[in-house]
Amino acid sequence: MARVARLPVLLQVLGLEIINALRRNWRAPEASKVVLTRSPGATSAHAAIHIVPMTSLAALIYCNYHTLYIGPYFTRAPQNDAIFLAIIQVAAKAQELLCVASLAAVLLQVLRRELLGDGIPIGLLGSGIWFSQISSLWSPDFLGAARWSMTSWRRAQLYALIVLAGAIAAVIGPAAAVLLLPRYQDIPAGSTTYYLDGTAIDFWPDTVYGSSEPQLCTYSNSTMYAICPSGG
Repeated sequence: MARVARLPVLLQVLGLEIINALRRNWRAPEASKVVLTRSPGATSAHAAIHIVPMTSLAALIYCNYHTLYIGPYFTRAPQNDAIFLAIIQVAAKAQELLCVASLAAVLLQVLRRELLGDGIPIGLLGSGIWFSQISSLWSPDFLGAARWSMTSWRRAQLYALIVLAGAIAAVIGPAAAVLLLPRYQDIPAGSTTYYLDGTAIDFWPDTVYGSSEPQLCTYSNSTMYAICPSGG
């Protein structure tokens, strides 16, 4: 066991190991590999991959639960709404990838624990990679490990975790899109009473005479004028 620096572990977890490689002295001897760490900072850095998707999903659920109203359009220029919708779709895909990466990190950690113990079937060795493909749940490699998982409660938990992670990975994409894309909703507003000066026959006459309409409504192109009965 050894203490390790917090930043290199964080870069490794986020897939930026190339930065650690560029920071090393290439002529110096290679450092010893650390098997176990006891640093709280390194432990927190390993959990960083879960913070972003969990925080963003919590914010999305909160906004949808409280019905956040942003107005009839995204901006004052409605013609830009298509651009914003495209950006939101890209953000939904990014959210899906972050959630799948978080699930993969959890599953790989469990697989490492099992490999240090009694081992796992070779069919489950790559489950940390192919679990997001829903077709893998009925593959021969996965179904063949069912008998192995029935021998102990710990193995059954691993098998159930792979099933659960695959199910979440299959639905997290549509769920993120539904949460991110805004919906048009009718909001009940206040009402008032107003009066019209006239009788019902004045506003809805039974007979309409041509003399009561403007002269241009008698022309052959009267359908072009909105003030005429035939307008439109």
